[in-house]
Amino acid sequence: LAIDAEQNMAFLQLDWTSSDKTELKLVSDRAIVGHNGEILDLSVIPGNKEQTVAVATNSSQVRIFGVADASEADEHAHAALSPRGILDGHTAIVLSLDASPCGRYLATAGKD
Repeated sequence: LAIDAEQNMAFLQLDWTSSDKTELKLVSDRAIVGHNGEILDLSVIPGNKEQTVAVATNSSQVRIFGVADASEADEHAHAALSPRGILDGHTAIVLSLDASPCGRYLATAGKD
């Protein structure tokens, strides 16, 4: 998952560039354009069967999204990045976040 300067999210995967499979490149699988707000940090939450990401935007909240794989996204294009919840608790902008290796804990740091 990559985020560009315009706050668009691109889902990338490795792909062989030659038939003899000697060169790899990143290929955009799909993109989500028009995310609201500036994305300050993003963390993939490991351990779930369904891919989940936590996103710190230009607010005091952390947004949790479920990420559908490419086959699901083709069938349900609107569900490629589906909201799973919002975490409150900070009184100022959340600047960074990180998920524990087990995926059970999420640490956040903000201006407060």
